Amino acid sequence: MRASSRVSLRAITAISASLLFLVACGDDDGGMMMRDTSPPRGSDSGTADGWDVDIVSDTNAGESVRLTIADGSPVVAYYASVGRDDGPCDEVAAPGEEPPIRVQWAAYLAERSGRSWTETQVTEVLSLLTPQGLDLEAQGGNVQLAALTGGAFAMGLQVLCSAHDLGLYETNGDAETLVVNSGDAPVDAASDAGFVVGHWPALATSAGGQSIVAYRDIHFGGLQSDDERRADLEAVIGSPGSWRAVPVDPGRGAGRFNDAIFDADGNPYIAYINDFEFDANSRGTLVARSMDDGDTWEIARLNEESTERGPSIWLDADNQIRVAYYEPDRRQLAVATLTDPDAFAGAGWDTEFISDGGFDEGQDPSGATAPDGTLAVAYYRCAGVSRGGTDCDDDDDALVVALQAPGESEWTIEVVDEGVDGGRCGTQPSAAFDGDGALWVGYICQDVDGARVEDRVHVAEREPFE
Repeated sequence: MRASSRVSLRAITAISASLLFLVACGDDDGGMMMRDTSPPRGSDSGTADGWDVDIVSDTNAGESVRLTIADGSPVVAYYASVGRDDGPCDEVAAPGEEPPIRVQWAAYLAERSGRSWTETQVTEVLSLLTPQGLDLEAQGGNVQLAALTGGAFAMGLQVLCSAHDLGLYETNGDAETLVVNSGDAPVDAASDAGFVVGHWPALATSAGGQSIVAYRDIHFGGLQSDDERRADLEAVIGSPGSWRAVPVDPGRGAGRFNDAIFDADGNPYIAYINDFEFDANSRGTLVARSMDDGDTWEIARLNEESTERGPSIWLDADNQIRVAYYEPDRRQLAVATLTDPDAFAGAGWDTEFISDGGFDEGQDPSGATAPDGTLAVAYYRCAGVSRGGTDCDDDDDALVVALQAPGESEWTIEVVDEGVDGGRCGTQPSAAFDGDGALWVGYICQDVDGARVEDRVHVAEREPFE
């Protein structure tokens, strides 16, 4: 899923003003900014042997963390954890009524150079709440970032002070709005109604250069009572400048926490969560695949329960599809392998469960395969199971990585970062191996100073597994 190509994010500052049209509700402050964070190396909390931890950003950063490798160097994307008050949203104000506040959320890219990180603000996304998801990919000397874009919407009684289109930002200076309306991926009158698309984007590119961006279409963004329940999972397939939108799993509420890849034959797969029991097979952790370039899709269901965070899908060294997800009934990490592609929607999956023992763990996993075939799954450990309940606990939580050497059946569990007392640590991990076999994991870890809790973006590095 993650290709290797060298890109200097410092060049982003030269991107033309054409990039800014993607945030129509922004102003000059929504352009690209860059600063050298130059953080101290090493975590201020306990770090496992064999791991080094960098603090990438320690101020107002830490939502939807995604990490990829660009020619041996890790690149991290994330949103600010707190939005910026941008004044009144006059576009959607009714006559005589007080307009709502415009809230802008900065989207950042950070590149590691030597022992420090350079953080670049790519854009700001207009959203009432934290924007739902982003993704990035490195291809051909260029990093692409998929995220929400667009300005406020007002048409009669339909008003929304929030971005509602799907955008693609590129560090070579190009920018596109990929999808604007629900009907861009036509299904029927119900699924085609609305204008709020682009949530939970998942970006992947095949070895042949074809790309996919999976996303959630929520029609009128909650203005209608069933917008969430009748949401569509959709995707755009193609390449910059030439895209077509297709329905994947429409009308059943699907499309949260999407992740996407192509298999070795160039067929797209999308792993995702559906919270809604719309029909007998709609709810849970699902995988969709297309064998005809997106015209039709098969859907496999790996479990029957929705989760608060999403699955991860990737290829192992034998080009088998792997999916890591949290299994709520067992409160463990599950890794499913597609061993029989002909039985994709049925019994073609083998599933194993991974546990460090005595913990509720495995939330929000991220899987990766090393050049030598080593498998890694980074995940969030929530709490000790003896505590009961469903709430995570700061005393027990951690970033954990499960590693499996080539030819081995057992997994080695490494507790990477347990954080500091009173602060959540290990959430939203995103893992990737570089070409030398070093493993990189981006994640969120909180710093606590009295009553103040600050989200920080951390990146942990591990030398090749032996």
